[in-house]
Amino acid sequence: MELYAVGKIIGCFGIDGYLKLKPSTHSVERLESLEDVFVGTSVETATAYHVDEVLEKNRGIMLKVQAVDTRTAAESLVGAFVFVRKEDLKPPPDGRYFVDDIIGAEVVTPEGEVVGTVSDVCKLPGQDVWVVRRGEKEYMVPVVKEFIAAVDIAAKRVTIRPIEGLFDE
Repeated sequence: MELYAVGKIIGCFGIDGYLKLKPSTHSVERLESLEDVFVGTSVETATAYHVDEVLEKNRGIMLKVQAVDTRTAAESLVGAFVFVRKEDLKPPPDGRYFVDDIIGAEVVTPEGEVVGTVSDVCKLPGQDVWVVRRGEKEYMVPVVKEFIAAVDIAAKRVTIRPIEGLFDE
């Protein structure tokens, strides 16, 4: 079974076992329809839980799962990740992509010149930045329409419009 992280438990809320979640999605609505999640420090250690409730409270996301009914039980899960099955993932809105779909993508120019491979995604307040590895060097490409010409998830290829000097050695 393929599992994907949708957030990290960063604390607890109240005495009834609510988990405070730092989501890796920009929209809480993407989490509200979940029926089951898996919680653990890795995919291999994750345990299945039925979701009772997802709340947005004071600009934070609270998750209530069955069998976690006390603050003590919730505290034991702080630091763990929340995973979902691939089939439970809602597709991202247009112009947004799953990190797993972008990492490993070949990066090319509009002329077809291969410039590297996406090795990481940095989520920053202003916009995401894709780390493009070219040989031993890494380059930061802001994910904005001025730089990203096209993304082909099926072909695992990203076409960028690099500014002059971006990939200079």
